[in-house]
Amino acid sequence: MKSAFFFFLAGLFLGLAPAGVADEIGDLIGTLNRADGVSRQISRKTSDPFSTSQCSPDGGATATAAENFSQRETTIFEHRGLDVKMTVLTKEEAQKIFDDVVQPKTRKMELRDFRQCKQRAEKLAYEMHEKGIQSGKFFVTRRMGTLSVNSKALEPYFDGVPYHVSNVVAVKGDDGKPEMYVMDPFLFPNGPVPKKEFEKVFPTGLLQSVDLGREYSYDISERFDASTSYRRKDLAETNSVLDGHYVTDSPVRRVMSVSEREEYLRRRAEELKH
Repeated sequence: MKSAFFFFLAGLFLGLAPAGVADEIGDLIGTLNRADGVSRQISRKTSDPFSTSQCSPDGGATATAAENFSQRETTIFEHRGLDVKMTVLTKEEAQKIFDDVVQPKTRKMELRDFRQCKQRAEKLAYEMHEKGIQSGKFFVTRRMGTLSVNSKALEPYFDGVPYHVSNVVAVKGDDGKPEMYVMDPFLFPNGPVPKKEFEKVFPTGLLQSVDLGREYSYDISERFDASTSYRRKDLAETNSVLDGHYVTDSPVRRVMSVSEREEYLRRRAEELKH
């Protein structure tokens, strides 16, 4: 009875104690297990999807449980000497991920301001990472002024916006070859679209470019970074800014009202029909 009560208290303390103290308790339990041959386990759960327990010693997050896609086929896209490895999905799988994570009907989203596109991209990328899905990100930049967009519906919302970040996944095409699809709930509210549709929105040229980066690249300054893990500071900032919510990525200098977003979606839907 005393032993059971001790482990009850230890389990409670383990969930509340600082990481270092909790680890010491875990070591003590391991020693007791080895001493008497009894298998005791105390699980430490967290509601924080970006808990530092998901990070490697150098501050980068590592792949964890729920790697449903970890054994799947992968492909590599090369951009400016950087290899970006992605898990190959079917169109149906890509759509399901979009529906489960970023669609408003899941109520995981809140209307936010334009500065949070990189946090939205980081959270979606990490959500897929937790499922064993490797992905990438598109970084749209302009050397002078603000981004140029080929969309009457989008123009008002990109006024004054210097860059944009979108998630990218590899999808098996009709010919069996992997191609890049973009997941961006503001640009394309109905689901993932081929790269060519994304390029129609952001014309490239001397002043404006679209660069492919790894899923671990967070800020525009990191788009050519060859990191192989998430940075703890980026995940912490993402979690703090989003406060546990996904975002619609409304790139305006204020929060969009519900009625304004509905009107935008109506106009954008009309554009996407043509």
